[in-house]
Amino acid sequence: AKTEAILTAVLGALFFSAALSAIGYLSVVVGVGGVLIASNWKITLLDFKDNESIRYGLAAGLGLALASLWVRDASLSIEAPRLFSAAMVLVYMVVLQSLICFVWIYLKEREQLSLLKENLGACTFVGFTSVVGSVGWFTAMSLQNAALVKTLGQTEFVVSLLITYLYFGEKISTREYLGIALIAISVIIVLLAS
Repeated sequence: AKTEAILTAVLGALFFSAALSAIGYLSVVVGVGGVLIASNWKITLLDFKDNESIRYGLAAGLGLALASLWVRDASLSIEAPRLFSAAMVLVYMVVLQSLICFVWIYLKEREQLSLLKENLGACTFVGFTSVVGSVGWFTAMSLQNAALVKTLGQTEFVVSLLITYLYFGEKISTREYLGIALIAISVIIVLLAS
């Protein structure tokens, strides 16, 4: 899934008329490189054949890339101010996802409904914070090329590392510092590209 930004850039250029400038592509490559280095990503060609989790991860990255591009396309197709069109697409997607999840749980795992009711406070908090995050993503993708938004969004990886350091007391390795530096450089390049 860490390949999402590159997949968004490639698919955007090939199928969505959303090519980047050379500096835009550079920012995507540097950012993805930073995440992969910080993650200690060691993959061989044989791994692609033998390791199912890699195939699932690439499929997840592909799905997230396509979703990002379709969200942007949907928002741009609505003849309304960008913030309003992003909100409309978000409401539609949240309602649709909620209905699909509810039907699935009702049909396949009905006991989960009572667990949701028992943990309503936590569920509401998680749902609310997820919607707030989605508002940011959808608005950004309505205003800017989705690949650049995904590259900028890789800063969440840096925040995750900092939380593990500050809150859980884990050490940040030299490799992770290098990854953080590359992600920071990619953000600077993104800002120059836009």
